Amino acid sequence: MKKVFILLFFAVITAAFGQERYTINAFGFSVQPPADWFVTELGGARENLDKFDLSEEQRASILKDYATVSGFAAFYKYDPKKYAGIIPTVNVVVKPLKNATYEGFKKLLESAEAQYSKVLENYKTGSIKPLTFPGGKAWEMQSTYDFKNPAGEKVFLKSRATFFYCDTYYINLNYIEEVGKEDNTAVYDAMLKTVVITPKK
Repeated sequence: MKKVFILLFFAVITAAFGQERYTINAFGFSVQPPADWFVTELGGARENLDKFDLSEEQRASILKDYATVSGFAAFYKYDPKKYAGIIPTVNVVVKPLKNATYEGFKKLLESAEAQYSKVLENYKTGSIKPLTFPGGKAWEMQSTYDFKNPAGEKVFLKSRATFFYCDTYYINLNYIEEVGKEDNTAVYDAMLKTVVITPKK
């Protein structure tokens, strides 16, 4: 079965989903993407995973193999096939967790966050804050940093990452946009309120 799942993570599909919820049943996750934003996901992966009743061991194995992939999906404000600039984006990522309590998960995030300043120019961040949501708890952190676009021009980005703790794995929504260009904070806040997670055991 392991090889079957590896083969699922292939093509990328982009579509405007309108008001349809984005759901990954295999990991008990559901969210309402912002209205009229574009959803890009790895073709067939979500639907195929949802056909199976996965054990904890199988989910962990899938996520381990999936670790090199950037995420399950991304929500773009503009069509990435037509827009050349920095697009306001929310990435949907699922990663495995091993022997980590909710508080222990925070320490793992703090340790990872400390490394970002070594690879991202002018990286700045605030403290990690706790959040609650229907079904459990999460941690959130905000940061800003410099980034060079394909043209070699330096742009200033801001990131807001929300990490939903699910015991043996976590789900990360990472919102990124260019500072000073536009502000979609209210859109992200509204989207977070639609998140529903039923952690799989």
